[in-house]
Amino acid sequence: MFQVEIDIPGCRSIKERRQVVRSLIDRIRRRWNVSVVDIGPEGRWDQAFLAFSLVGTTYTMCEERIDAIWNFLRKEEDMSTFVIVHYWQEVDKYDELPNAEN
Repeated sequence: MFQVEIDIPGCRSIKERRQVVRSLIDRIRRRWNVSVVDIGPEGRWDQAFLAFSLVGTTYTMCEERIDAIWNFLRKEEDMSTFVIVHYWQEVDKYDELPNAEN
């Protein structure tokens, strides 16, 4: 799982915010088949928090997919209308989860 906080400078309406966020979410979902949701904040046009979740058969596969999405977001930031403010990531292995049985 990881989260990204982005600022959308110059955004003047919820419609403009939605266009930026929806475009990112749709392209990431199609390309990497991960769950992505816009978790707010409500009432802010110039800010968005995106939460990503994925499950894979190996720890390495999950890390590689997260890295690929992160690299995509950084490239889009350079070419787009948003700025990445904060990035947070957590990857758990099955055998490190409480009550996991092998």
